[in-house]
Amino acid sequence: MSIPIDPNKWQMTSHVTPKAFKEYAKKKGLNTKLESKNAIFSWAKSYTEEWLTLQNIKSYHVLNYKVFKLSDCGVNTRMGMGAPAAGVILEDFIEMGLENLVCIGIAGALDPKLKAGDVILCGEALRDEGTSYHYLPPEEKIISADVQLLGCIEALLKNNSIDYKIGKTWTTDAPYRETKNEIVKYKDQGIHTVDMEASALFSIAKVRKIRAVSIFIVSDVLNVEEWQPHFHHKIVKQKYQELIQVLVKNFGGGS
Repeated sequence: MSIPIDPNKWQMTSHVTPKAFKEYAKKKGLNTKLESKNAIFSWAKSYTEEWLTLQNIKSYHVLNYKVFKLSDCGVNTRMGMGAPAAGVILEDFIEMGLENLVCIGIAGALDPKLKAGDVILCGEALRDEGTSYHYLPPEEKIISADVQLLGCIEALLKNNSIDYKIGKTWTTDAPYRETKNEIVKYKDQGIHTVDMEASALFSIAKVRKIRAVSIFIVSDVLNVEEWQPHFHHKIVKQKYQELIQVLVKNFGGGS
């Protein structure tokens, strides 16, 4: 069985749309005006909000989202987990005018040379989640980040002396079903990390004609011998907040 069940669904017109939901929300009195065409989506809510709060960066609400307001960008920290949740949020933001998106999150390392706290600028994603197949044909197994925005973020990292590696990710829906065979296979194919959202976000961005990139901080290391979790290691938090600071000041325009 294919996912979605109808393999031609990606060509069909949606019945329920982000525009319809936006109109519904507006009638219910919710704010539907996004104050910037640029956004940062962050998956480490506590690390991000801690740093933003210390900088006295104010927030506002749009639809059901709390967005921290920068001069050139908004930061959304309420992302949930996985491709379906991320896809809904991205669709909502696009409908409200989003054009450029930088995602920052954590990922597991497949590359044995990577360690906790390493920074990966994701150039491509393997589509092993279900959401993207509702948007693009199944033949296109690898989806790329926007080349122009990727170049901008790479220059930003270099200019701020952030060590990073450009890499590929394997996006999956089922973190507890990551098998040894897959880890070996994708590592041998040159894939560096595993995550849960990137390929869906890149696919939606391509279909909706916006620009999107993802940056990962390595939070755990997968190999055939053992799984090494480092989610709460101080280096992960440190690197995450360093990246948030650089993005806020250079992509977001500061407070």
